[in-house]
Amino acid sequence: MVLSDHAENDTTRGRLPEGWEYVMCNPACYAADIFAEVNLQLILHPERNTKNIRRADILTDTETDPDIPANGDTERDIPGMLCARTIRRRLMPRNPNFDAELEQTCRFYAPEGGDVVSLVSYQNHFVEGEKVPYYIPSVRGIAFELFEGKVYLAYLPLPDVPVTDERLQRIALHLLQTLHRHWLSLQLFSIDW
Repeated sequence: MVLSDHAENDTTRGRLPEGWEYVMCNPACYAADIFAEVNLQLILHPERNTKNIRRADILTDTETDPDIPANGDTERDIPGMLCARTIRRRLMPRNPNFDAELEQTCRFYAPEGGDVVSLVSYQNHFVEGEKVPYYIPSVRGIAFELFEGKVYLAYLPLPDVPVTDERLQRIALHLLQTLHRHWLSLQLFSIDW
């Protein structure tokens, strides 16, 4: 895994707009359809990412993006990409006495003129004034992007938490490792014997 160089030219690191910060990348040895399937499975089963989440309740699942207002929203609008699917979910903590539930909107993006998903973003919906649940990173959003033979992880940071924070770095590494581990298991179980 490679930590991204924040001084690096953004065009070589992906397509996310300003505000997103690329944190890590790794060579991708799988196709975009596998990337999309693995991300879908991890959205439907967040307990595979951390033992602190019991499950996710899917609130909506649509092939449109109903949350984008008519005037646009730079956190959701990604130049050159179209939203192909939106899943709104509620994360249920394993220990509800310690952490609150959290809603997330997960979006799958495909390049304009294409139909293969190559970017997946998660937007956290915090209740203002409440602490961020421990079972997720302290960021407004997370994105996984398959671009030019690499898979990238980016954060949409909170104003007071730098992406260089040690915990955020550990979580980013864990998330990329989980993505690759599930890709491998998908490959093993899809082999025709």
